[in-house]
Amino acid sequence: MVVSRIVSSLEKVFVTDRPEKFVSLERISALKGERISFQLACHDDPALDDKIHAFILHKVEIFGTLSKYARLRLVKNVPVPKPVSIEYDEHYLKTEPGIFPELLIPMPEGNCFYASHGMTNSVWVDLELPCDMSEVGESELILTVTDTQNDLKVSECKLTVDVLDAVLPKQTLLCTQWISYSSIWSYYGIEPYCERFYRIFENTLRSATKHGMNTLILNVLGGSVEIKCNEGKYTFSFKRLKRIVDIAKSCGICRFEIDHLFSAGSAEYSAHGVPMTVDGEAKTVFGGVSSTDPEYTRFLRALLKALIRYMKSIGEDKNLIFHIADEPSKAKIESFRAARNSVIDIIDGYMIIDALFDIEYYKEGLVTNPVPINSKLTPFIEAGVPGLWTYYCCGPGVKHSNRFISMPSAQNRSLGMQLYKYKLSGFLHWGFNYYHNESGTYTNIPFLENSGESWVSGGDTFLVYPLANDGILESLRLLVFHDGLQDMRAMQLCESLYSHEEVVAAIEEAFGGEIRFDTCAYTSRVMHRIREKVNTMIKEKISK
Repeated sequence: MVVSRIVSSLEKVFVTDRPEKFVSLERISALKGERISFQLACHDDPALDDKIHAFILHKVEIFGTLSKYARLRLVKNVPVPKPVSIEYDEHYLKTEPGIFPELLIPMPEGNCFYASHGMTNSVWVDLELPCDMSEVGESELILTVTDTQNDLKVSECKLTVDVLDAVLPKQTLLCTQWISYSSIWSYYGIEPYCERFYRIFENTLRSATKHGMNTLILNVLGGSVEIKCNEGKYTFSFKRLKRIVDIAKSCGICRFEIDHLFSAGSAEYSAHGVPMTVDGEAKTVFGGVSSTDPEYTRFLRALLKALIRYMKSIGEDKNLIFHIADEPSKAKIESFRAARNSVIDIIDGYMIIDALFDIEYYKEGLVTNPVPINSKLTPFIEAGVPGLWTYYCCGPGVKHSNRFISMPSAQNRSLGMQLYKYKLSGFLHWGFNYYHNESGTYTNIPFLENSGESWVSGGDTFLVYPLANDGILESLRLLVFHDGLQDMRAMQLCESLYSHEEVVAAIEEAFGGEIRFDTCAYTSRVMHRIREKVNTMIKEKISK
């Protein structure tokens, strides 16, 4: 017989976990316009009856006023051969290779799942609450599980949901998570910028924007701008770029990044080879040339001028964001300076962001909008850098927020309260759908390999999984990440009713200490306590 319990969306329910391992979630509150999630953990215990437990279909039903807003999915496990990298601590859920709850898949027709004795299934429930909904206040949701083979209701669980009569404000944080165009081409075996690519690209982007992304990298040096060089003269076609920009705007994108102009780590070379047609022949040129190579400089300057002119013509030039080079080291500051100086007169005045480890790049005015990794933020915060962003990627692996599969979900969600307290303006992550190995020479099967071929901790390289029908499947990590952004937005609403200092004091009291980028919540209990404190403060004001 199946026994069930409603548990937090911040719990990762392994197949061997019994529901009673987790605290029962009995109450949750939300704002209008918010998506909230929880899980129904269902364990098939053969000791509770005398029936044969094999391939028994169980149906999940949800009842109550808010049930019309519910979406049900099954949580599926994926193999994680590399759950940790060099750096890890006691907060990781597991450090040995194994299978981990990760993938959200649609439930079969009728919201059914097959129970198997001694195993636990988790049903993921989203409530997508409209901004204009009228059902505010407390209401009850009832979730039942029925053994369809024996027509027997085997469990019933209840959850009280309190919807506040206030709308979650729009996201002001700029958020980019780089979509890998080449991963789509190589995984599906399709030609770049064919019709099928645009369809898959849009499906991928819609999921990204639904969960907080509002800034898109355009792959200008990778083919979205068609480039020709005839007798030494460069010409540019923006037909592909227009298609991408149009799709992006329809999905909710408001800012556009231009890919890095120079090599990562040093800015000593070109970023990579550039596909173009040279005197009628398709070639890839400029691969590995010096960043100050005269011809490369001439090409970049021609491209940037034409690009800005085109974006002005469609009214998007003020939404451009440029990159010089990714993660330059302090030792390479002079090569970065030389590369930057070759184009700065053209892009000066636009937002220029680069992922950094060292504040010297900002102090010397080489990066106007620095994006330090979250483990190196303190000097930038102390310097009062305006419009500050942050990022994480292959690290940090301890103390800071990140979204590896083996990390607690509360650690992932902690980013929101950190972004709020320090009033950051942007967040960046490099891997929304990167399915290659480190060098990009091989394409992995993401359902089996999630560490870039044993390169980084499992989950670093992507948040979504590609489907053969051109759709995508989302990970629970994507939704938890978005929950953190929703927390940030709720805290901003709360601030409009109190003050920033009062809200920070309240969430730190709920957290149980000072909130810094190296302090995270690690349990669902603490994370829910923080958010419920914010919602309680909002409710007290709007009820007067």
